[in-house]
Amino acid sequence: MSARWQWATLAVVCAAGALAPQSTTARAAGETLRSAGEWLIFNDEFDGPRGAPPDPRRWTTEVGPRGREQLQYYKDGGNAYLDGRGHLVIEARREPTPGAHCPDPPMAPTDERLPCRYTSARLTGFEPFTYGRVEGRIRAATGYGLLSAFWLAAATEPGPGEPEARCTELDVMEHIGRQPRRIYGTVHGPGYCGAAGVSMYQRLARPASADFHTYSLKWTPELLEFSVDGVIYHVLSRPEVERRCGPWAFDQPHVVVVNLIVGGLWGRPPFASARFPRRMFVDYVRVYQGPQELRPPEVRRPASIGGCLLIPAADRRAS
Repeated sequence: MSARWQWATLAVVCAAGALAPQSTTARAAGETLRSAGEWLIFNDEFDGPRGAPPDPRRWTTEVGPRGREQLQYYKDGGNAYLDGRGHLVIEARREPTPGAHCPDPPMAPTDERLPCRYTSARLTGFEPFTYGRVEGRIRAATGYGLLSAFWLAAATEPGPGEPEARCTELDVMEHIGRQPRRIYGTVHGPGYCGAAGVSMYQRLARPASADFHTYSLKWTPELLEFSVDGVIYHVLSRPEVERRCGPWAFDQPHVVVVNLIVGGLWGRPPFASARFPRRMFVDYVRVYQGPQELRPPEVRRPASIGGCLLIPAADRRAS
């Protein structure tokens, strides 16, 4: 194993043992050929005037609350905007949403539902793809009670009676505000979804909110390879997943998702004294494919992507 493979402390929990033709959204023809035969099939560089919304030709914005003790209400407008310097900003705010109710935090009675006290944004890409290399340059949000996420969700809705069979999610990067120097790469599939996801973290030299970092996932029919700033820290092969965890469920189209969560079972509620707004910055999102992967996906994209919800495993504790 070469020296560039730097492995962090393993945090794996398994249930058994515990991409499309050249996209119209890609940049000009002179910029589509990457290297070693890769082609840029989806991207957003977030160039535009300050205050402009994300490009509606590339992204759809979710509206409404989520489960798993998340405290934010996702809004269509205002919480996701361009900063005029080539970045997307996803902003979490402490503000009520009249008439909306979010799941109560863990310390509240289970039969009590509280008004949504925070707003944020969740963006889903319009371009489904199967296999390739996904890359995002991101500066995570800072603060206890926040979770910044850059991930892939299955592009097809679960059929009746098969939620577990359709549970697939590839978390390219998740950052928990209470663990400022850790970033996680996690795989979810049938039998290893939610808390049983196959996860590993990498420790950064400085907090993830202090600098931009390049987070990447190489996805092939036989391999998943996670890296940060070119350092590979998490590798899973198809035989390993099938032997240790469950069926390999990653031969179907997925879409890119970026979002900022407030609270949640893993992120935990923010302190009452926490300052808001809090911001996650995205410099770019890019998806590359090689010639063998350039196939049109046969998929009907739903209006809202679900995806598995990561909840805390016993060995994922604060630093």
